[in-house]
Amino acid sequence: INKSAPAEIGVIFRKSRTNKMQHPPAPERAHIFNAGPAGLPIETLQTAHSEWFNYEGTGMNVMEMSHRSPEFTRLWKKARDDLRALAAIPETHDILFLQGGALSQFGLWPMNLCRMDTANPDTVTILVTGQWSLKCAQKLKQFQKAGFLNVRVLPSEEVLTPGYNFDRIPEFNAEEIYAGAPAFVHYTSNETVHGLQFHPLVPAALQQGNLICDMSSDFLCRPIDWTKFAMVYAGAQKNVGPSGTTIVVIRKDLYGRAWPICPDSLTYAKQGAKDSMLNTPCTFSGYMCGLYFDHMRQRFSLDQIEHRNTVEKAAKIYRAIEASNGFYQARVEDPNSRSIMNVCLRCPGDGTMAMDAAGKPTKYYAAELEFAKEAAKERLSGLKGYRDLGGIRCSIYNASTPADVDALVDFMRRFQEYKQSA
Repeated sequence: INKSAPAEIGVIFRKSRTNKMQHPPAPERAHIFNAGPAGLPIETLQTAHSEWFNYEGTGMNVMEMSHRSPEFTRLWKKARDDLRALAAIPETHDILFLQGGALSQFGLWPMNLCRMDTANPDTVTILVTGQWSLKCAQKLKQFQKAGFLNVRVLPSEEVLTPGYNFDRIPEFNAEEIYAGAPAFVHYTSNETVHGLQFHPLVPAALQQGNLICDMSSDFLCRPIDWTKFAMVYAGAQKNVGPSGTTIVVIRKDLYGRAWPICPDSLTYAKQGAKDSMLNTPCTFSGYMCGLYFDHMRQRFSLDQIEHRNTVEKAAKIYRAIEASNGFYQARVEDPNSRSIMNVCLRCPGDGTMAMDAAGKPTKYYAAELEFAKEAAKERLSGLKGYRDLGGIRCSIYNASTPADVDALVDFMRRFQEYKQSA
């Protein structure tokens, strides 16, 4: 919920005599478009604020309380139960609240799920569609080099080439994906850097299942058919809470496969047996995730969240891009590959590239950095694109509201008028 006045939206501001863009008064709360950590629902922040010094009459903040206390045990269980109810996670799957981020899971899921057998290593297929699946593939290749895995990279090994242009989700073929009966098929459902996303979540080529999916940037943005997934993992800091918690949802029958050298705190089965408290968990982050789950569960189903993300938010930005007559350009041309979480665009302006402090050209057009700078004056936060690609990136995770998007679209129109009125 953002407290910008409705009268501020729709007002046209042109260049003044000092050649500066004119802005309405900044709202009290920012419109947050950060790629992660991202915004949180204002209601969850207000609840945490009200409980800051005295959680449930304990006279303590959650950060100060023992994770073995009955008060914390109750909130930890409620968070897990609310997530299970919200995402319709069946009892065949366990829910773990871990630490280390999704990056750590690139190395942990092979050590927990695949055979430690250099004489007959498991084969895994990985679909590489952007930066984060590329990073996972690079980690898996290290296991292959050591003799512990056979790794098949699709659409081809070419995607491992530095500078490869990820501009769409390829048309994958089931026969090729499941050739050789891989133990698991790994993919990243949403690529935050490149603005790419699988639609649907499980396309026809992946219907044979046994999937492992990095959902860090689109977890709970739409319904999930859990029968297809051996494991899903996600850093919480984009869609369901603050940084510090990594959510793992894993099929229980996969427990017991961990390599003997895998540390106890990183072994899924051992954490599952201890309700993710084998070691001290990230208590405050878990508490905030619990508030987030409760907030979402009280207000939306995942079908409603998907409609809100797709129709009430992402579609508005893509329409604004298309209506700009080329002033803004969608980075992803294929509508079926476009992310509803990270809308990436270019704003070439007059074509001038921005320079860095050493006088060398960056990946940004000068107009894009000006866009981000002017937007920040209206508390439109986090719009600068990824450094290796340039551009503008609008991250509209679950906590962002249609009002946030309306404010952004209005700014896009006014910035275009400002630049074209020179």
